[in-house]
Amino acid sequence: MSTIRVGLLLEARYGYFRNIMRGVTRFAKPSKPWVIRNIVPGYEHLRPMVDWRPDGLIAQLHSVQAAESLSALSIPVVNVGGAVHHEEFPKVRVDDHAVGRMAAEYYLELGFQYFGFIGLSEVMYSSAREKGFSDVLESAGFSYSAIRDAAAPSPEAAQATWDSKDEQIETWLRDLPKPCAVFVASDTLCFYIAELCTDAKIPVPEEVALLGVDNDELFCELAFPKLSSIRVSGPEIGFQAAALLEKMMNGTAPPKKPILVPPVGVVTRQSSDIVAIDDPDLSMAIRYIRTHAFEPMSVNDILREIPISRRALEQRFRERLQRSPLAEISRVRMDRAKELLALTNLSMPEVAKQSGFSNAERLSVVFKRKEGIAPSKYRDRFHNSRPK
Repeated sequence: MSTIRVGLLLEARYGYFRNIMRGVTRFAKPSKPWVIRNIVPGYEHLRPMVDWRPDGLIAQLHSVQAAESLSALSIPVVNVGGAVHHEEFPKVRVDDHAVGRMAAEYYLELGFQYFGFIGLSEVMYSSAREKGFSDVLESAGFSYSAIRDAAAPSPEAAQATWDSKDEQIETWLRDLPKPCAVFVASDTLCFYIAELCTDAKIPVPEEVALLGVDNDELFCELAFPKLSSIRVSGPEIGFQAAALLEKMMNGTAPPKKPILVPPVGVVTRQSSDIVAIDDPDLSMAIRYIRTHAFEPMSVNDILREIPISRRALEQRFRERLQRSPLAEISRVRMDRAKELLALTNLSMPEVAKQSGFSNAERLSVVFKRKEGIAPSKYRDRFHNSRPK
């Protein structure tokens, strides 16, 4: 069996692209005669890859110039980047609009009433994430403030670019109504914003909550405070990109629409670990639910901890969160169940147990009602790239 040369043009410094590499490897490992080589993406680095003469490429496209150079190679290329679009290359990546929706829904569930967005106006993924964020907020009756860079900085120039904008961003952060929930288009940008807040003595999350994207643990854990982030399924993106590339190398025409992988969920760390509600009893009830939702519990358990009537508790939940205490318990359990389904191979009874449902049957009933599909179907969205 002759070998097939598969080139990767992925920035391995970032967790998102390292996870894509893992997905590609898992696709190729069992029986594919693939020889895989990776180089740093970008027009100036293409010559070594061209000289290697790959049969196909999985690329993170940084610029239109790089895309046009790859087009001239006349080999199959799958784009897994979100910075620029090129009609010739099929795309496999995270559903950025869904990422933005998830960010807005997360902050609304925490009770925030003031919102902000920081992104890059000329970068496709940033614009799509802002659009999803905006759509949910507007449908809920809220507005938001935004700050956008005029052009996307290259990875090498990112620090210098953001240093030059510190004063502008600091003024914007200080002028936001407080407490404010700020959604940042990526973890790398969120890291710089957290740094800026620390230098400017803006308390995070008490005055400004921060949420990034990619759950890049290097950036999230090194930041002060540690960054909350939306987890995306890089391995699944890599697996699907590799599967598509194989079909294209065998002569199959690529799909006309991009293949979009939904985000997994929010990983909460210190930068957003706050309930932005000025009602102490309601705030305490929400924290109690977060802590105990995965155990057998009822509204009566909450009332034993908080000295108010059930009627008052129900009324405050509906006034501020537009849902009942029972609905909040179910929401927290559902979020945990979706995370376990996406990231583990646990059996359905074990998923139900660890997410607070009485049994797998109850999990299935609630899941179908909330998500419109069975838990097993939801798991299938993320199944391919996980090791068996």
